[in-house]
Amino acid sequence: PKEDRDRLRAELKYQFPEDDVRRELYIQRLSDKLKGNVTLETKGLKPEEIEVNARHILISWKGSQPGQSPVTRTQAQAEKLAKELLAKAQANQGGFADLAKEYSDDQGSKPQGGDLGWFNRMTMVKPFADAAFNAKPGSVVGPVKTQYGYHIIKVEDRRVSEARQQQEVTKFLNEQKKKMKMVVLAPDFKAAQAYQEYQREKSTKDKKAAEPKRLAALSAYETAIKERPRDPVNYAMLGIMYHDAAQYQKALDVLQKGAALQPPLAQIQLSLGDVYRKMKQPDKALNAYKLAGRYAGSDADVHRQLLIAYEQMKQRDLAKAQMQWLMNTQQSQGPMMPQGQ
Repeated sequence: PKEDRDRLRAELKYQFPEDDVRRELYIQRLSDKLKGNVTLETKGLKPEEIEVNARHILISWKGSQPGQSPVTRTQAQAEKLAKELLAKAQANQGGFADLAKEYSDDQGSKPQGGDLGWFNRMTMVKPFADAAFNAKPGSVVGPVKTQYGYHIIKVEDRRVSEARQQQEVTKFLNEQKKKMKMVVLAPDFKAAQAYQEYQREKSTKDKKAAEPKRLAALSAYETAIKERPRDPVNYAMLGIMYHDAAQYQKALDVLQKGAALQPPLAQIQLSLGDVYRKMKQPDKALNAYKLAGRYAGSDADVHRQLLIAYEQMKQRDLAKAQMQWLMNTQQSQGPMMPQGQ
């Protein structure tokens, strides 16, 4: 849209070729790239670079689902029930979440209506992954048999991972910088640049020299939030900076505002958990960490940080679940990710 191109033009300082047509094509292409409107080809991508958002209903039988609460039904009874639920789910997809809450044996996703969040192929057992990644968004498939039971799967959406999208955007911008002089003036980019400068100065362990950089980064993120109040990333970064400065109430205020935005950001919940722990509120910290796990999808860095946090809080079962997820991911084979853990 013209207003988007005009806004982007105001945020960029550049030297363009004189040809107006080439200038307009460049603006549109850059806008599309930054907004994620350019479809990235999935051919040649690694398995972990494609993600699916799905819900599922798990129907187990006696002897399946190791490590979770036992069930008494036989495998034949489980298969019969799974087929019945598949028919109901396909007839009324809007009621899938209610069916999951009533029937699913997956205690991790059941309270959320079977919601598994975003995940890649590497974090699921093969039969489940094959079914989920071969299904079209909006479809309900199954029953899929795994060692955990029979699954009815509703695929909500599919995307190229955020990490790969960011790689594409960065690659594109770097290519353009080689062709023309361009300084990005968007407030969130300026804030990120200021934060990097602060981190570099901080690494020298010269606190006196680092302090002006820290204040500049704080100011830059505050400005970014004022100009782009719907971007949760800026709230996450400002909250982290307040936390690192032991300004816990300010961190809490900023992070709570960011947590109310869409899409939900795992890093915000992770930082909220850290702040609540500093403020001696372990129950709230635990709830925030569980939400971070739910929103993390296939982000191994978040799961590693959750493992450390749970170990520090002596939450052995939750720490064990995170360790198992990381091991399964590393081995490219294993049970479903520990949603909500």
